[in-house]
Amino acid sequence: MRRGTFGKLGNRVGARIELHVAVALDLPHKRIECTFEDVSRSGVRVNVSPPPKAGSAAILRFGSIEAMGVVVWVRGNQCAIQFDRELSTDAMMQLQEVASDPESWERARASGFSTNWR
Repeated sequence: MRRGTFGKLGNRVGARIELHVAVALDLPHKRIECTFEDVSRSGVRVNVSPPPKAGSAAILRFGSIEAMGVVVWVRGNQCAIQFDRELSTDAMMQLQEVASDPESWERARASGFSTNWR
């Protein structure tokens, strides 16, 4: 994990987990696949094409983790989503586990077991 600011929300500082795995992002009228870049308790940065507009509501789904939030900035194919509620310690531990072995997550996801992955 690294500590740093989250995009233009420079007043938020927290531990980040760097991930580069696929994740589902539900927007008001569609579900899109995107890639995690990094995540903290309060938000996530994802790579997605085309990106949703700033201000869009979004639900991030990753294994058993579900987090609602809003897109707070967009730059190129990257956007940041600020969660409505901070992720739990358990969720952060799950994400750290994925970060340490992303190939296992991708195999589980490809075989359809990602929703029960942990």
